[in-house]
Amino acid sequence: MQDNSAEKNFYLNQLKKENKKTGHLLNFDTNIEKIRNELFSEGTRYHIIENTLDKSKIYNTFLEIGVGDCSTLKYYSETYNVNKIVGYDIAFSEDTYKQNKYKNVHLYEANFNNKLPLENNSVDCMIMMMVIEHLFNPFHSFSEIQRLLSKDGLAFINLPLVTSFKNRLRLLFGNLPETSVSYKNWFKDEDWDGSHLHYFSIDSIKRLCTKYNLEIIKIAPVGEYIFLKKIFPSFLSNEISFCVKKK
Repeated sequence: MQDNSAEKNFYLNQLKKENKKTGHLLNFDTNIEKIRNELFSEGTRYHIIENTLDKSKIYNTFLEIGVGDCSTLKYYSETYNVNKIVGYDIAFSEDTYKQNKYKNVHLYEANFNNKLPLENNSVDCMIMMMVIEHLFNPFHSFSEIQRLLSKDGLAFINLPLVTSFKNRLRLLFGNLPETSVSYKNWFKDEDWDGSHLHYFSIDSIKRLCTKYNLEIIKIAPVGEYIFLKKIFPSFLSNEISFCVKKK
């Protein structure tokens, strides 16, 4: 059996550094209102979930891939009527396992580049925020979404856009994602880094969804100035969240 302990330790250390740098210090013990304000309010990546799901409906299974600090799992458990919430990530700290006091929340470690050990058509709500761009094969991710979603299930996905004005300027000046870690100017920030193996456009996202027989039912830009970004999402947004279902 392959020993992935080095990879897991590297991931946990990077997550800890990122949380410290951004002040994003959420976990299972965080107040639910703080989680809502920081992660689910308008302009955030997760707001599309809050703006789409029915809180009075009973859901069988939620699945989130790349859960990080797991604060989102706590939010789903306390906000929605869900029988089972499954969270996957490369690794979890011992503290995270100890903090999980929710009987309907289950944590599993897995490599997302491989097929997940879940039954076909078994997930009512699937979440992949800031995940697919880090994986070797985005086609596999969309294939898994198609395989796992139930008949009326919804998937919520967030992806970086290469088409924004800011990113077009970066490319114009020769600033590529893989060189940005050491690039000392205003182009350098967290949405343009070498850990992103893929960047997308709204058109390429639509083509991927068509290829895997998925229908986009909602698109939501992320960040400040949401009113303007809703008018020109491709040009003004560095990232986009969207919701899909099976056709």
